[in-house]
Amino acid sequence: MAAQNERTPLPLTEEHTLLSERSGVSEPFTLNQRELRPALLVQRGPRIGDWYLFPDGEQVVVVGRDHDAGFRIVDASVSRHHAQFLIEPAESGPPRLYLEDLGSTNGSRVGRRRISERTLLHEGDLVCLGDIVLRYRLMDSQDRAFQEDIAQQVRNARKDPLTRLYSRRYLDDQLPGLVKSHRRNGQEICLLIADIDHFKSVNDEHGHMVGDEVLWRVAEAIRSSVRTADSPVRYGGEEFCVILPGTPLREALHVAERVRGAVEALDLAVVRPGLRATVSVGVAELEDDEEQQDWMQRADIGLYEAKRSGRNRIAAGPLGRGEMLPGRGARAATLPPLPARPPADEVD
Repeated sequence: MAAQNERTPLPLTEEHTLLSERSGVSEPFTLNQRELRPALLVQRGPRIGDWYLFPDGEQVVVVGRDHDAGFRIVDASVSRHHAQFLIEPAESGPPRLYLEDLGSTNGSRVGRRRISERTLLHEGDLVCLGDIVLRYRLMDSQDRAFQEDIAQQVRNARKDPLTRLYSRRYLDDQLPGLVKSHRRNGQEICLLIADIDHFKSVNDEHGHMVGDEVLWRVAEAIRSSVRTADSPVRYGGEEFCVILPGTPLREALHVAERVRGAVEALDLAVVRPGLRATVSVGVAELEDDEEQQDWMQRADIGLYEAKRSGRNRIAAGPLGRGEMLPGRGARAATLPPLPARPPADEVD
């Protein structure tokens, strides 16, 4: 089998975004070399600490953004069918792993070298798919158990303990890299900010245990209303946001309406008779050369407009420096350029 064998290491200087599907670990520990299995570790980005274990018995695994990819990576720099890994069993010792690009837009690299033909990977190689950087490892059962334990701890640290959505820390740490990736690859990205209407009265009238149950159910409604590629976050208190990669504003408004409708349809009578919940949602698409803080503030202004227009509504934030784009139930308006957000008691 003809293959390239370049092994120059690549310096890691940028954050990257990866969403992948992982395999479980169940084999007992053994020192037998035949138990070594190929795996890829996430080297940088929001999913640092995650890993992908190649399924036992598989000979070809396609990697890309598409839903049918065996190893799915949701990132603007990765093609739908970006590359494929080929696993070649050996008569003795661990299997050999090869990488082959599938005509991707941004290419596949081993170390610094962009590959043009099937390439044999060696233990420790860096594999770069677009902007995504992975480390190739051969792992025995003890390594796999240890790596999965680390990955689980990392995943738990990224999640809000009550709702199991991503945490504010995840958003603050990883959004800059996601924005950079989408800008570099010329793709749209939108942000939703949603706030539960009159949530303070739920806590005041029914107590914080009921309030926590409402938060959990609203979070589940939000999660079920977005794609697996999207990132729902508990932003703080009763406020949530959703990152929508590769999504233009008009489509994001439809997502916001789906979120609003899903929350409104919640049956909260099982929590407390007569209880109901609604959300107001602000939407903004990242503009060229816009600072991240300004982008988030425009979504926040859209949220305030939805509250001001009667709640249980959606509204896009200002386009550029003033024009408002209405969504369902949200009236058109022009706000001054990026005003400060009003006090919390004015937008409950």
